Amino acid sequence: MKILAIEASGPVAGCAILEDDTLLGEYRIQNRLTHSQTLVPIMEELTERLSLDLAQIDAIALTQGPGSFTGLRIGAATAKGVGFALNKPIIGVPTTDAIAANAFGTDMLVCPLMDARRGQVYTGIYEERDRHAVLRPCCAVPAEEILEDLNERGREVLFLGDGVPVAAPLIQEKLKVPFVFAPPFMNRQSPAVTATLAMALYREKGACDGRPGSRAPRPGHGGEEKDPARGERLMKDGFPEILPMVREDAAEAAALERVCFAEPWSEESYRATLLLPYAHYYKAVERTPEGERIIGTVGLQVIGGDGEISNVAVLPQYRRRGIAHRLLEEVFREGALLVTGDYTLEVREGNTAARALYESFGFVTEGVRRNYYTQPSEDALIMWRRIRRDGAPKVNDRTTARGWYGFD
Repeated sequence: MKILAIEASGPVAGCAILEDDTLLGEYRIQNRLTHSQTLVPIMEELTERLSLDLAQIDAIALTQGPGSFTGLRIGAATAKGVGFALNKPIIGVPTTDAIAANAFGTDMLVCPLMDARRGQVYTGIYEERDRHAVLRPCCAVPAEEILEDLNERGREVLFLGDGVPVAAPLIQEKLKVPFVFAPPFMNRQSPAVTATLAMALYREKGACDGRPGSRAPRPGHGGEEKDPARGERLMKDGFPEILPMVREDAAEAAALERVCFAEPWSEESYRATLLLPYAHYYKAVERTPEGERIIGTVGLQVIGGDGEISNVAVLPQYRRRGIAHRLLEEVFREGALLVTGDYTLEVREGNTAARALYESFGFVTEGVRRNYYTQPSEDALIMWRRIRRDGAPKVNDRTTARGWYGFD
């Protein structure tokens, strides 16, 4: 089993190749060149030195965010390009998980910090004593909040990541428990660590569904074995399984849209969009003895830090069963690691059921596009879900913050 890991989420660009429990090679560099200039040459150099054909790779690992928006796009585009060309699955690993796992073997709590600007950090809390354990999943919060959490836990803390220099004065002022800062050789992203976490996921869950662009669950962040209650919620009373969409789903998704919309997307539109590194689309699947059937869809495109939601559709005979709600839950679970700004969408003014659904997630109408829709002609309402600096939606007289991450 060979995994190619790609790192482009921060200042470090790099690749690593892991075969079973042996690291065959790792190449990483931090310089002034952009990742678009360095990433592919690094991959070519590494495979050439190892006399390895990329066709021998079984899967591709990728730090999926949070991180630099441009870097994440370059990394995702590279991984998707290789994955589709070679028909290999992609295994996503949260960036903060990959940073934390650098400290494997420590008895201290591990707290990665990435500068999210505006006084916030991407962070999480982990144990790495004898296994990778997530105590607080990746989140974007004010630095003071994560320090309060660490104070309450009352254990010594190891900080690492490119956000440490920015947060260091506040840590020294506010943290009441003992702490240390990681040395340079372990305080940044490492493609070798990403490969190791991806290998553990591969062994735990299998090679996703074997298709390019499919993704394994995040380590320690749910999944059927880690969170059986969530699996029951998705499957009971006819609720479907929610899966990432791949290009092979384009024809069926387009057919679903023709049933649901007067102005549906074409198969070609779906195929082109699913190649975009910032596009994340999901399908609700019903499994029958005859095979798998797509009964609902949703899309998330992360542009400039904001998340744009589109293509929310459920087959008529499956409506009023909470399927659209579950699809949006999955968007916000994934968006917690990808979206640094706010969420937006547009909806027909007369679609009262859809508007009620979006409002239940904290969306508020902020604008109108006159006569945007045709067949029939109708205005489009522009709705936004604004996120406060502490990470929760803003609360007003029309919405509440309940379930803002999709957790009931």
